[in-house]
Amino acid sequence: MSYAAGSLDEAFATVVATHLASCAECRSRIRETEEIGGNLLEAIDAVPLDAAAFERAMRRLNEPVETLVEPEQRKPSLSRPLARLVGGGLDDVAWKTVAPGVAMHRLPTSKAARGSLRLLKIAPGKKNSRTRSRRHGDHPGPYGILPRCVRTVRPR
Repeated sequence: MSYAAGSLDEAFATVVATHLASCAECRSRIRETEEIGGNLLEAIDAVPLDAAAFERAMRRLNEPVETLVEPEQRKPSLSRPLARLVGGGLDDVAWKTVAPGVAMHRLPTSKAARGSLRLLKIAPGKKNSRTRSRRHGDHPGPYGILPRCVRTVRPR
Protein backbone atom coordinates (compact mmCIF):
# COMPACT_ATOMS: atom_id res chain seq x y z
CA MET A 1 0.00 0.00 0.00
CA SER A 2 2.86 2.37 0.80
CA TYR A 3 4.35 1.72 -2.63
CA ALA A 4 1.03 2.42 -4.37
CA ALA A 5 0.62 5.62 -2.33
CA GLY A 6 4.14 6.77 -3.24
CA SER A 7 5.17 7.00 0.41
CA LEU A 8 7.74 4.21 0.48
CA ASP A 9 11.36 5.18 1.06
CA GLU A 10 13.49 5.34 -2.10
CA ALA A 11 15.49 2.18 -1.40
CA PHE A 12 12.45 0.07 -0.50
CA ALA A 13 10.50 1.46 -3.47
CA THR A 14 13.31 0.35 -5.79
CA VAL A 15 13.20 -3.18 -4.38
CA VAL A 16 9.41 -3.30 -4.82
CA ALA A 17 9.60 -1.86 -8.36
CA THR A 18 12.23 -4.42 -9.28
CA HIS A 19 10.05 -7.24 -7.97
CA LEU A 20 7.01 -5.86 -9.80
CA ALA A 21 8.93 -5.96 -13.08
CA SER A 22 8.94 -9.77 -12.86
CA CYS A 23 5.77 -10.60 -10.90
CA ALA A 24 2.41 -10.25 -12.66
CA GLU A 25 0.47 -11.22 -9.53
CA CYS A 26 1.97 -8.38 -7.49
CA ARG A 27 1.53 -5.90 -10.36
CA SER A 28 -2.16 -6.82 -10.36
CA ARG A 29 -2.39 -6.23 -6.60
CA ILE A 30 -0.68 -2.84 -6.94
CA ARG A 31 -3.17 -1.83 -9.65
CA GLU A 32 -6.04 -2.84 -7.33
CA THR A 33 -4.51 -0.85 -4.46
CA GLU A 34 -4.02 2.19 -6.69
CA GLU A 35 -7.64 1.95 -7.83
CA ILE A 36 -8.86 1.81 -4.22
CA GLY A 37 -6.68 4.83 -3.39
CA GLY A 38 -8.02 6.73 -6.40
CA ASN A 39 -11.61 5.98 -5.38
CA LEU A 40 -10.89 7.18 -1.85
CA LEU A 41 -9.38 10.43 -3.17
CA GLU A 42 -12.44 11.04 -5.34
CA ALA A 43 -14.74 10.45 -2.36
CA ILE A 44 -13.21 13.04 -0.03
CA ASP A 45 -14.08 16.69 -0.06
CA ALA A 46 -11.62 19.11 -1.60
CA VAL A 47 -9.72 21.29 0.84
CA PRO A 48 -8.76 24.82 -0.22
CA LEU A 49 -5.03 25.57 -0.30
CA ASP A 50 -3.55 28.56 1.44
CA ALA A 51 -2.72 31.56 -0.74
CA ALA A 52 1.04 30.91 -0.77
CA ALA A 53 0.79 27.23 -1.88
CA PHE A 54 1.08 28.05 -5.59
CA GLU A 55 4.16 30.23 -5.07
CA ARG A 56 5.84 27.51 -2.97
CA ALA A 57 5.14 24.93 -5.67
CA MET A 58 6.55 27.20 -8.39
CA ARG A 59 9.74 27.86 -6.36
CA ARG A 60 10.27 24.12 -5.94
CA LEU A 61 10.13 23.64 -9.71
CA ASN A 62 13.30 25.73 -10.00
CA GLU A 63 15.22 23.83 -7.29
CA PRO A 64 18.05 21.59 -8.51
CA VAL A 65 17.13 17.92 -8.64
CA GLU A 66 19.57 15.14 -7.90
CA THR A 67 19.54 12.85 -10.93
CA LEU A 68 20.86 9.36 -11.42
CA VAL A 69 22.79 8.32 -14.51
CA GLU A 70 20.64 6.87 -17.25
CA PRO A 71 22.14 3.72 -18.72
CA GLU A 72 23.71 4.05 -22.15
CA GLN A 73 22.91 0.48 -23.03
CA ARG A 74 20.38 -1.57 -21.10
CA LYS A 75 20.27 -5.35 -21.37
CA PRO A 76 16.71 -6.48 -22.04
CA SER A 77 16.63 -8.81 -19.03
CA LEU A 78 17.70 -6.09 -16.58
CA SER A 79 14.62 -4.48 -15.05
CA ARG A 80 14.18 -0.77 -15.66
CA PRO A 81 14.48 0.22 -11.96
CA LEU A 82 17.83 -1.56 -11.71
CA ALA A 83 19.09 -0.47 -15.12
CA ARG A 84 18.52 3.17 -14.13
CA LEU A 85 20.65 2.75 -11.00
CA VAL A 86 23.37 0.49 -12.40
CA GLY A 87 24.05 2.93 -15.26
CA GLY A 88 25.04 0.22 -17.70
CA GLY A 89 25.24 -3.52 -17.80
CA LEU A 90 25.95 -5.83 -14.92
CA ASP A 91 29.29 -6.61 -16.50
CA ASP A 92 30.33 -3.06 -15.57
CA VAL A 93 29.46 -3.46 -11.88
CA ALA A 94 32.35 -3.47 -9.39
CA TRP A 95 31.31 -6.49 -7.31
CA LYS A 96 32.77 -6.98 -3.86
CA THR A 97 33.02 -10.56 -2.61
CA VAL A 98 31.41 -10.84 0.83
CA ALA A 99 31.34 -14.64 1.19
CA PRO A 100 32.16 -17.64 -0.99
CA GLY A 101 29.75 -17.49 -3.91
CA VAL A 102 28.25 -14.17 -2.77
CA ALA A 103 29.16 -10.72 -4.08
CA MET A 104 27.64 -7.34 -3.32
CA HIS A 105 27.44 -3.92 -4.94
CA ARG A 106 26.04 -0.78 -3.31
CA LEU A 107 23.72 1.23 -5.54
CA PRO A 108 23.39 5.00 -5.42
CA THR A 109 20.48 6.59 -3.57
CA SER A 110 19.68 10.22 -2.93
CA LYS A 111 20.95 12.00 0.17
CA ALA A 112 17.39 12.01 1.52
CA ALA A 113 17.10 8.19 1.43
CA ARG A 114 16.66 6.53 4.82
CA GLY A 115 18.15 3.24 3.68
CA SER A 116 20.88 1.96 1.43
CA LEU A 117 20.41 -0.25 -1.58
CA ARG A 118 22.60 -3.18 -2.50
CA LEU A 119 22.67 -5.80 -5.22
CA LEU A 120 23.57 -9.32 -4.23
CA LYS A 121 25.03 -11.74 -6.78
CA ILE A 122 24.62 -15.27 -5.50
CA ALA A 123 26.21 -18.24 -7.22
CA PRO A 124 23.92 -21.05 -8.39
CA GLY A 125 23.08 -23.46 -5.58
CA LYS A 126 23.73 -20.93 -2.82
CA LYS A 127 20.81 -20.12 -0.53
CA ASN A 128 20.18 -16.88 1.29
CA SER A 129 17.28 -16.96 3.73
CA ARG A 130 17.04 -13.15 3.83
CA THR A 131 16.10 -12.93 0.16
CA ARG A 132 13.61 -15.80 0.09
CA SER A 133 9.93 -14.96 -0.08
CA ARG A 134 7.62 -17.54 1.50
CA ARG A 135 4.77 -16.63 -0.81
CA HIS A 136 6.45 -16.45 -4.21
CA GLY A 137 9.67 -18.41 -3.78
CA ASP A 138 12.85 -16.86 -5.09
CA HIS A 139 12.49 -14.21 -7.79
CA PRO A 140 16.11 -13.55 -8.64
CA GLY A 141 16.56 -11.07 -11.38
CA PRO A 142 18.81 -11.59 -14.35
CA TYR A 143 22.08 -13.38 -13.70
CA GLY A 144 20.92 -14.45 -10.23
CA ILE A 145 20.93 -10.83 -9.02
CA LEU A 146 18.73 -9.91 -6.06
CA PRO A 147 18.17 -6.30 -4.99
CA ARG A 148 18.24 -5.81 -1.25
CA CYS A 149 17.39 -2.78 0.80
CA VAL A 150 19.13 -2.20 4.10
CA ARG A 151 17.48 0.33 6.38
CA THR A 152 19.89 2.47 8.32
CA VAL A 153 19.20 4.66 11.29
CA ARG A 154 20.96 7.98 11.27
CA PRO A 155 21.31 10.03 14.44
CA ARG A 156 19.34 13.27 14.31
